[in-house]
Formats: sequence, C-alpha cells, structure tokens
Amino acid sequence: MKCKQTIIGALAIVGLGYIAGATHAIFDPKPVALRLSPAMLNQGNPAEIPVSITDPVDRTDPDTGADAGTDAGSETTSDPDAPTDPINPAALDPLDIPGPEGTITLREAKALHDGGAYFVDARLEHEFNESHIPYAMFLPAQRIRTRAGLDELSTIPPDITIVVYCVGGECDASHNTMMAMLNSGLGFTDIRIMGRGFIDWVEAGLPVEHEDGSITESKPEGTP
Repeated sequence: MKCKQTIIGALAIVGLGYIAGATHAIFDPKPVALRLSPAMLNQGNPAEIPVSITDPVDRTDPDTGADAGTDAGSETTSDPDAPTDPINPAALDPLDIPGPEGTITLREAKALHDGGAYFVDARLEHEFNESHIPYAMFLPAQRIRTRAGLDELSTIPPDITIVVYCVGGECDASHNTMMAMLNSGLGFTDIRIMGRGFIDWVEAGLPVEHEDGSITESKPEGTP
C-alpha cells in the first residue's frame, strides 16, 4: 500500500513538472536542441542541431508598409535619375531664355550677328520695312520660291552661317524659310533659327534698323 502511494506521488510530481515546463516554453520560447542518433545522421558522432520553436516576427508597419526595425531618423539617398526642376524663364536674363528645341538664344544670335553671320527676315514685308535686325535680308519662304528671291538668295555664300528669324511666339515662318533655303539647291550648310522672335530682340534692347535707315544701338547692361 505504501509502495502504491509512493508511485502515485512520483507520477504526480512528474506531471506537475511537465505542466510547468510546457507553460514556461509557451511564455518564454527559446531555441532547443534535438539530439539525433549516429544512424540517423549516417556519421560516427552525435550532433546537436539548434532548432527555434518560435515563429518569425513580422516587423512590417501595417500603416506605412515600412520595416519597423528601420531607424525613422535615418537619411535617405536621392535618386540621381530623378527629373530636375524645369527652368523658370522669369529667372533668366532675357538674352538667355531658350526657345523651341534646336534653336538659338538671343545672346547666341547677337554673337553671330557681331561675327558677320547673315540674317534673314521671314516676317511680312511691311513688318520688315518698318524695322528689322540691322543688315538683314527680306527672304521669306514664298519669296525664295520666286526667280527674284532665288537670285537674291544666291548672293549669300553657301558656307557662311545664316540666322533666320520671324516675329516670335508660335511663328512657323522661320522653319519654312529654312526648309526653302535647304531645298534651293544652293548648298547651304549652316542655317540657324533664332528661337525668340524680333519682338523679343527689340524688347531686349538689341540694335534695330528702322525704315529711314537709322540704327538704334541701345543695349541692356551686360550685353557684349
């Protein structure tokens, strides 16, 4: 009878120990080691393989989608390929405001004018007669297609720089005149289009030839 009570007591102690151990494992999970026999590992010595019984923790912030383990104050690197802010024309010198792609600025046109380039006016005839860039020739596309216009165009050396301009804005006359010159068969090789028009040239204070032949030489500060 005493032996039976002893066995029951021992089983009770073992049961309590098992319950306590399971409870501890639940609230304080730690890696444990599994010991495998040499036969299972097919090698001579036993080995211990650490196995974690805890589940991986999802550290993603459900609100932002960012890794919660990342330092919120850490610096971020800028993307070198990110687009830059567009140029604000109001912040530029009037001589440097760009025109449509492939055209030259007023400053570039003025430098070419000073260097002896030929200037071709593609505006209407009465606009040209009233005022124009000094020494410019009145040769719009429709005039070039005439015998008189083609003869006048042939007086320009084919290898010299030619700058074509019109009134400005959405004017297509400069492009049409350039195409007429290229299709004339006279072999022109260097034709530029002034992206800003004659109105912008005047407002920038650059030289203007008037109907009576006089030339206004007013120049803004900083103009060469």
